[in-house]
Amino acid sequence: IGILVSAFLLNFSPFSEVLALNSFDGHNFVSDAVKNVGPAVVRIDTERLVERHQFDPTLLDPLLRDLLGEPGIAPDRERGQGSGVIIDKNGLILINAHVVEANLPHHASPIAAGLVNPLIGPKLNPPFDLEKCLQEIHRLNDFFSRKFGESFYENLSLHRIFRNQEQANIWKSNPSKISHFYEKVEIVDSKETTMTAPFGIGITKCLRLRIQSFLEFSKHSLIESDHWIQGSHNYDTQGYDFIIFCEGFRSAQNPWFSYLPFAPVRGEILEIQKKLLFAASNGTWAIPQSSTSFLAGSTWDHSGLEKGPTSEGKKKILNDLDFLNLNSVEVLSHLSGVRNGTLDRNPIIGPHPENQKIFIFNGFGSRGSTTIPLYAMKLVEFILGKSPLPEHLNPNRFES
Repeated sequence: IGILVSAFLLNFSPFSEVLALNSFDGHNFVSDAVKNVGPAVVRIDTERLVERHQFDPTLLDPLLRDLLGEPGIAPDRERGQGSGVIIDKNGLILINAHVVEANLPHHASPIAAGLVNPLIGPKLNPPFDLEKCLQEIHRLNDFFSRKFGESFYENLSLHRIFRNQEQANIWKSNPSKISHFYEKVEIVDSKETTMTAPFGIGITKCLRLRIQSFLEFSKHSLIESDHWIQGSHNYDTQGYDFIIFCEGFRSAQNPWFSYLPFAPVRGEILEIQKKLLFAASNGTWAIPQSSTSFLAGSTWDHSGLEKGPTSEGKKKILNDLDFLNLNSVEVLSHLSGVRNGTLDRNPIIGPHPENQKIFIFNGFGSRGSTTIPLYAMKLVEFILGKSPLPEHLNPNRFES
């Protein structure tokens, strides 16, 4: 995906002449209106006074020219109309921005599970900036609920199957940095469930983004507002104020950013015909998908990125689900996609070092559903000149 932004940004500040009738203390009627409508697509009508010839002198008959003399210049009103998106509480409007989607295969987002897991890895560590990520997720979800009556996040209770005594001890120690993510403080004995968990189970609060629904809704909204282009971009920067490349693992073929040390990995997931009452994970996760099926995954393979689903991947997922004690399974679907990570596991966000109108937004790995809302806002604030980007996201951090 590429995001193309052309034309300019209109900033209705309190010092603009058009607002001088009703502005005081940094407030004006535009910013008051924006508070009520929030981020929204708006129609823009423009009008300016220009001077032009009463008649086109090149079309005037020579005889009439001799009779009437040279055509005079008179004032005229020139009108225009377009659309934009309000993106700032003071009335900042972004115009003529488009999302360009080439619809290429093997992208991870269309098949992603959308888990927002507060505790990851064998050490049960929260992801970096997790609290801020969750705040931005809730803000985004509140906006969609309020404006469109749609909520794309759902709450889950994730049963974490401890793989060894060390993980159980980390949970028992109840460190303040993770205890507020517990659904239950006590470790659940496996005897209380149908699962195999010799070291116990910890239940954490979790979110799931219904990512396929979110992508379809976003695409439909952009098409309706004429901000969607189905096709590809040739990496030409002419005619745009700035371009944001969000290409996933295909950033390796981007002539502007191919030098960056991405670490793409292919992952596979299964949809299995069986009712699952709760989400569970021992490193391999299983989450309810419908009233009669659940999703399970995922694998990690740095080779053969575009080979698609494999029999080896399917076998590994099914073997790793042994904690569910499934007698037999029917696989409804088997999919794969490529997640684009980085060597230091931090995303890469920011401008190209030699061309400040070209940006990259990439490298989220398996944590996109958790981190993208926050980091998208950070990029917007950077482009608007409100705040710098954190150094750990800077594309220049890999320079020796």
